[in-house]
Amino acid sequence: MNPPKKIKIGGHNYQVMFPYNFKERVDISGQADHDVQEIRVSEMDGAGVRRTESATGEIFWHEILHCIDHIYNADETSEEAMSKLSQGLYQVLTDNFVIKPKEQKDVSM
Repeated sequence: MNPPKKIKIGGHNYQVMFPYNFKERVDISGQADHDVQEIRVSEMDGAGVRRTESATGEIFWHEILHCIDHIYNADETSEEAMSKLSQGLYQVLTDNFVIKPKEQKDVSM
């Protein structure tokens, strides 16, 4: 995954911290910190195993959706709904070649 260093969401400039090593907690893979305007995404799971590019990409979009929810929806979206939305968004973006992970092969239909 090669995310941008910064991303503008709702007029706010978020710094993208990737890869980010969560030393304080091993049970999280991504985080949107609205106070300091940072999006943090880890390449590793809690056991120290590298995630696939698609898993890491979905986490990135998940955190972007958290930022959108925070700015426009007062953090009203549940974590379960956020996960479903980020999976769907990632699928649409990759299947329609808006984004193309390195591991994804171009398959003709």
